[in-house]
Amino acid sequence: MSEAMSRTCFDPVAGMGTVIEEGIIWHMEFLYTHTDSPDRILLALVVYNDVERICRMVIYAINTSNPHSVGIERIGRLPLDRNTPLPVLLIPLECLPETFMLVTEQHVCVLTADDIACGNVMYPSSPLPRKSNETFYGRIYHLDISSLEDMKWTLVAQVNPIGQSMCVISAMTMTQKDGSELPVDVIVYSGEGVDSQAIAVNHLKLDQIVSSDFIYQDNSVVIQTFTNRAPLMDYHVMHDEIAKQDKLITCAGQGKNGAVNVISQGYQATSITDPKILQTYGVSLLWELLKLY
Repeated sequence: MSEAMSRTCFDPVAGMGTVIEEGIIWHMEFLYTHTDSPDRILLALVVYNDVERICRMVIYAINTSNPHSVGIERIGRLPLDRNTPLPVLLIPLECLPETFMLVTEQHVCVLTADDIACGNVMYPSSPLPRKSNETFYGRIYHLDISSLEDMKWTLVAQVNPIGQSMCVISAMTMTQKDGSELPVDVIVYSGEGVDSQAIAVNHLKLDQIVSSDFIYQDNSVVIQTFTNRAPLMDYHVMHDEIAKQDKLITCAGQGKNGAVNVISQGYQATSITDPKILQTYGVSLLWELLKLY
């Protein structure tokens, strides 16, 4: 630690700032940036202005090159069409720096920070695959964005009705019944009026993913089910470098009955016997052994 820092007076935040954005913030995520620009932080927001009754996508650039004078600049605001359905998810794309995916109730679009800054409304989009009279369950699709002009959807799993929150926790390896190992992605989603679930989706190639409605179960496994006592509103994965394991932070409930839960990996203990009984028999056995000597 440098001489300017003290263990009794330690403030890791060197610069703070306040920005007023009128409206209701529906979604907010940090974007992945290029590796050669570690001091550039991009913050993407979806803001609904209840006065103008219009929804906007906003990008803020945070410059941390000088820790004693952090600069915050709004580099763009792009309004959505008034007929645009409700934005459901805002997903930063790690494979495409400074790019994010906006999922609405009817379509998916891919935008860059430059699109927001330049006011480009000709960003690529793709309608959600839907089937008529199928609202009693949810579908999880694989979306191929290797070609943004021709995004392809492939059915992966059919699960409970899905709410407005979904989070990819991490990748892991599952051991199958035959002993072989299968790489999977672990996904947590909130149920829409039903239980939430954590599921594992395999890493098979697109031409190997089963899209038939009759055998789609081969592509996913339910790891855990969370009883829907209160709606799960949001998730976030926290990377704990000290404990060397990730933790899932969930926000559940509404109003005064809201709660924040921390879910982490651990071992479940099973009670073998009553400690009082064990203590009584242990003392008696020790006394019998002492009498023998």
